[in-house]
Amino acid sequence: MNGRYRWLSVCVASLWLSACQFVPALDQAANSSLATTTSPAAPTSTLRPSFTRVIEPTEPSATATVLVPTETATPILTPVSIPVSTFDVAHNVTRTPAPATQCPAPQANPPGLGEAVTLLYDWTVESSQTDDERLAAQQTAILAILNAGGAMALDRAVSADLYRQGRFALGDLTGDGVAEVVAVFGTYLHNSVLHVYGCDAGKYRELFQLSSLMGEGAPRIETIADTNANGVSDLVVIQDSCHWCLAMQVFEWDGQSFQSLVRQWLWFPDSNELEYFDYAEVMGLGQGRVADVDGNGTLELILEGGTPSYSAAQFGGEGPWREQIITYAWNGQYFVWESQHDAPAVFRYEALQDADEAALRGNDDEALKLYQDVIFSDQLVSWTPDIWHQLLSEAPFTYPDVTRMPFNPTEHAALSAYARFRIMVLHVHRGLASDAETVYQNLLEQVAPGGAGAPYLDLARAFWEAYEGGEDIRDGCVAAVTIATKHPELLDPLGNSDDRVWNHHYQPEDVCPYMGDGEP
Repeated sequence: MNGRYRWLSVCVASLWLSACQFVPALDQAANSSLATTTSPAAPTSTLRPSFTRVIEPTEPSATATVLVPTETATPILTPVSIPVSTFDVAHNVTRTPAPATQCPAPQANPPGLGEAVTLLYDWTVESSQTDDERLAAQQTAILAILNAGGAMALDRAVSADLYRQGRFALGDLTGDGVAEVVAVFGTYLHNSVLHVYGCDAGKYRELFQLSSLMGEGAPRIETIADTNANGVSDLVVIQDSCHWCLAMQVFEWDGQSFQSLVRQWLWFPDSNELEYFDYAEVMGLGQGRVADVDGNGTLELILEGGTPSYSAAQFGGEGPWREQIITYAWNGQYFVWESQHDAPAVFRYEALQDADEAALRGNDDEALKLYQDVIFSDQLVSWTPDIWHQLLSEAPFTYPDVTRMPFNPTEHAALSAYARFRIMVLHVHRGLASDAETVYQNLLEQVAPGGAGAPYLDLARAFWEAYEGGEDIRDGCVAAVTIATKHPELLDPLGNSDDRVWNHHYQPEDVCPYMGDGEP
């Protein structure tokens, strides 16, 4: 799998199933600082908040550069900082409308209109032209119609299906009160380009051109709307960002050209460089839309999906996957990542990964609850790769019935020990040293030497001894990460092993993210 996507975790919404297996009773009385919670109800079709691995910097470097997607794998990405949205639409800078431009006089039926529509959008017509010749002819034809005063006539001649497919639209994108023409056309879907045409000194010219990100499908017009509430309508585009990924882009006219308003910030630790993709993204099949979810006057970019597009993954051949909703919000300068809501965890390791994400985001209460679920819940399903593949073989081309996955005591011992370690670290982070020590002592008492939980006891011991020396959480995390670096096999039960492609792939530093200034 492409390296930059390995952190994403996806699952099918129609298969949010709970398990009936019973997790053996644990010594809850000895774990007062792990106070149990009521077991969650069976998952429903309502998405529960979770988190993504793409973390936006609050003030990106001025030297950040845009990345162009390629077929080659890119480095595994490391989070850089956690944003806190403080944008207030009341402080938004609005644009002064441009003076109305002069356009060709409207014509109801300019000559060649029907031929132009056929040339632009009818791929069934046979032609002796090469692709390049047809593309040139299409460009000539649409400009001829527009300069003959046929913008509205072309709008009427284009079918409703082309509007629904996002291949044609009219809208004022330059703020001068005159609608621009947005058209997606080419020789076929994979060879189509989005064009924006506007008036300039009485004639139409091309103002903007947008090609496919990956050459697999043409950009699609989602809507024309003032997404950032500054008085100028923006062009919202949806397209494929890889074979199984959906991307959303927003472009705004700045008086001279169209500028991208979306930033997916990425930090490459090996080169210490901050770069970005100029689109929001959800991995897997999905859909995108805009809406003012938080009621602050600006629109959010909402991407829903996560279903793999190829059959091997759709039917579970690459392990469990989860549906998700990713939201990008306006921060006063760009649309940046704001939240990710995953389908509720079905597997125990998924709940653990959600807990780690919650801790990374600073949502300590949510993290604590999820860690407790990992330890105590009888609703979470165990992961056993041999059983998973057995279920696949018994019902080919069908997503496995997860209710048939038996309880795996070895996995539970490993994940619950790790969860206790992370609760200990979380208590230290929250300034609850006494509670942290209680959890540590429970770990010493309950984790069997040489058992599946022993590696995480080693993590806890390394952390506690380093922390206790100077009461600095950073020292403890450095010690724990050192252990994880020397023994990467302890990361396997967390989600790295087997064929679980569609979930977060752990790095040693993930086990204790408080190595900087005490914050993740």
